[in-house]
Amino acid sequence: MLHELALTTSGSAQDDTTYAWDVRTGTILTTFKQSGFLGHTLAPFKAPGYPLSCSGFMGAIPGRPMVHCYVWNKDQAFLKFPCPEKLSALVLSYSGQWAVGGTPTGRLYLWETSSGQLLRYWDAHYKAVTTIQFARDDTFLMTGSEDAVVSMWELPEILEPLGYDLDPNQPMGLTKQPPMDQAPSARYTWTDHTLPVTAVVCGFGLGPYTRTLTASRDRTCKLWDHTTGHLLTTFVFPVAITSIVLTSTETAFYAGGADGSIWQIDLFRRGSRDTTGVANLSDLANTCEAVGGEQRIIDVASDNQQTAPDSESAWPVMVGHSDAITGLQLTMDGTLLVSASADERCIVWDVFSRQQLRTFTQHKGKTMVFF
Repeated sequence: MLHELALTTSGSAQDDTTYAWDVRTGTILTTFKQSGFLGHTLAPFKAPGYPLSCSGFMGAIPGRPMVHCYVWNKDQAFLKFPCPEKLSALVLSYSGQWAVGGTPTGRLYLWETSSGQLLRYWDAHYKAVTTIQFARDDTFLMTGSEDAVVSMWELPEILEPLGYDLDPNQPMGLTKQPPMDQAPSARYTWTDHTLPVTAVVCGFGLGPYTRTLTASRDRTCKLWDHTTGHLLTTFVFPVAITSIVLTSTETAFYAGGADGSIWQIDLFRRGSRDTTGVANLSDLANTCEAVGGEQRIIDVASDNQQTAPDSESAWPVMVGHSDAITGLQLTMDGTLLVSASADERCIVWDVFSRQQLRTFTQHKGKTMVFF
């Protein structure tokens, strides 16, 4: 049987424990000591060739230039290594070969996980890096910052000067002296946000055939096309958005706000054409249309206010937290949503009924959740 675990951490001075618990039962399976992490500084790592399994995790210690690594059968860190400076964001690639850390100064560091060697570092942003995400095929990575900028970096361009051969049939290895602080060029630099970027989520497409969703304290989420680099849609919310998660089918996303609310935003909706007497599947498909596109602006708050009182909101809202949402995760089948908040609680939601199933209250301080 497949078990999906939630990793929740606090990072507060009163609580430096990370819990691993079963999402469907709420049972605590194990705990990890001296492992409190803040923001986007915890990164689960996967065994190469097993994308659905997680063999442990690593995290940047708050306020110290140090990273601790953990495995499931030990409650203490089995590996500790220093960093050149404190990290404000940390991520591992889906292949498990690369680790990237961002700093409060806006610098990015790239490590090879098999050797632990620091390959490159460069100044990517003018202010602190807040979030980093790899594409599903590791061809590029996205970074967001307090300078309100989102940048896309192509991994081949980062690795090519180091002598890495990205051909999967050729052995990989460092064959040249790295140009360390020589900055690569960003493929795209998006500057449409006006306040710090809080979250970046890459779609499930491969290479350029994917989309990226970004969130900011300017109360907007923006959907971007990777093929052209153009902005597709802007969603405007009544409060700052602090966390987002995209469904595996990319038909909807969930946005967590600074007031603890969680919005369900459908990216497709039923078309206006009358569906009575639909004769075949091709006609049925034509009744579904995409939301937004062509740089449209969708005002979520205004749409909900215009909805009739006795009907369902245009954009459903889940209310259960009393403080800012700090993390959102969906189960693999998309039926459960786990939310973490600064109110020291994690809530498991049923996606279809939008009802709370259970609440996890072991933490003391702002919580974060990871799968």
